[in-house]
Amino acid sequence: MCAARAHTTPIGKEWAVVSDLFDPAPESWGLRGDLFLWMEMRQALCSVQIPENLSDLDELIKSAFQVLTGKALRSGTDIFVNRLSRGGMSSGMVNGSFWMDQFLPIIRDRAKWLQDMWVQTRKQTA
Repeated sequence: MCAARAHTTPIGKEWAVVSDLFDPAPESWGLRGDLFLWMEMRQALCSVQIPENLSDLDELIKSAFQVLTGKALRSGTDIFVNRLSRGGMSSGMVNGSFWMDQFLPIIRDRAKWLQDMWVQTRKQTA
């Protein structure tokens, strides 16, 4: 019974880290390098606590993007990252619009859901 509802059970606030917000993975990607950057970023943020403020979360993701790509995150900008190149036409290319317009809102929505669940749980136990 609990296993069937596991995907709707929030992670406890004291255990939640930013990389928890990366699951599930997006169903589609902007360019071929986006998946590999997503994997690197998920690993890099596996011990970083989720910020209370959603704008701080945005800045954290943008900072991680800059550290991992060497470039600032901007919509409408494609970036080549050599280590993400695995072969193919757009291999190693990262799409700034995907990260700004799709991925950041997904992460923000997931964090907001978790925060709402924490508040709701706190109210139920009080």
